[in-house]
Amino acid sequence: MNSWSIAQRLMHYRSGSFVRFILKLAYLSTALSLSVMIIAVAVISGFNKEITNKIFGFWGHIQVNSIHSSQLNLSTPIVYDSTFTHTLDTLSGIRHYQRFAYIPAIVTAGEEMEGLIFKGVDPDFDWSFFEKFLVNGSIHELRDSLDRQLLISKSLASRLDLEVGDRCRLHFVIDQDVVSRNFRITGIYNTGLEEYDNKLAIGALAEIRQLAGWTENQIGGYELFVDRLDEIDALSDQIYENHLGTELYVETIRQKFPSIFDWLNLQSTNQYVIQALMLLVAVINLVTVLLILILERTRMIGTLKALGMRTWSLKKIFLFHGIQILVRGLIWGNAIGLLVCLIQKYAKVIKLNEADYYLRVAPIHLNPWILLLLNLGTIAVTVLVLWIPSGLVSRISPLKAIGYR
Repeated sequence: MNSWSIAQRLMHYRSGSFVRFILKLAYLSTALSLSVMIIAVAVISGFNKEITNKIFGFWGHIQVNSIHSSQLNLSTPIVYDSTFTHTLDTLSGIRHYQRFAYIPAIVTAGEEMEGLIFKGVDPDFDWSFFEKFLVNGSIHELRDSLDRQLLISKSLASRLDLEVGDRCRLHFVIDQDVVSRNFRITGIYNTGLEEYDNKLAIGALAEIRQLAGWTENQIGGYELFVDRLDEIDALSDQIYENHLGTELYVETIRQKFPSIFDWLNLQSTNQYVIQALMLLVAVINLVTVLLILILERTRMIGTLKALGMRTWSLKKIFLFHGIQILVRGLIWGNAIGLLVCLIQKYAKVIKLNEADYYLRVAPIHLNPWILLLLNLGTIAVTVLVLWIPSGLVSRISPLKAIGYR
């Protein structure tokens, strides 16, 4: 009889109540460890994905503007270049690009006032992001005609006591002169990113041209959206090296707002810590269980040694035994973890404080490849560590083991 057959018989052998308890504990600890890893990965990946998509929705993936522009102040104008845009049309990986410009302003409504950044956009603007987070009003009216119409955030509208259809007054500083314009609130959005919601209002780029005295073919810059996030840096470098004039500068949004992406990377570090701790728990439990099983089978080991079975074959019996325990635990762990994730994904049971976490519900993002790597990684690490307790077999003397009670 080979080592695998003996290991299978041991799995179905009616052992004492203590051994049965230890086996159940091993199944449970392995299942819980893997399920916690799956849930942690799904939640943190979902959190990073949702926050990242919101940031990119505000500013695009890559921005091209003047080398003289300063962050979120009045854009330094550049000339709309049809040759450059034709290059963007033919550049693989660029999904969409749009023209924009920024200008700081103060908005007043009654006796209330707030500072904001007025973002001017042209008809080529992609409204799909703000459509997703629109809480009142209509994007269609903004899309059809941006003339003296404004999209503001829910938090800003609340502080100024404004509703859709109300009018407010924006004050701009142009060449040390204050210029004021009346705008009508057409839409109110809420992304949950208070840092950006509080500062950004969207209107017509033509308004900035008129205020700043730009010509019709002058813009603040281009926002570029890519097909794949992992190509952002490569496309940015390609544009910089091959397609950019001396007066233009290209910058990824990760470079423009590094602090929030550093914070998101910190969440990923937490994910790795959780995975390491849960894997450690699973490994320690399995090693402990295997040691107990070896001690409980001391007489069997002595008998098999006396009958001529090699130490290597005996080690494999308990290694296979440990792998069988591991596989059962992994099956239950995957089932529990995926069930919890699917319940949260579709039922949205766990709610979050949007002011603190930027999201209303705990997000879930399940990546099949990540789940596969989690399972394979757990198996690989555990199998390697299980060699440690199996080494105890070689120290058991047949003569002493047969008389062991």
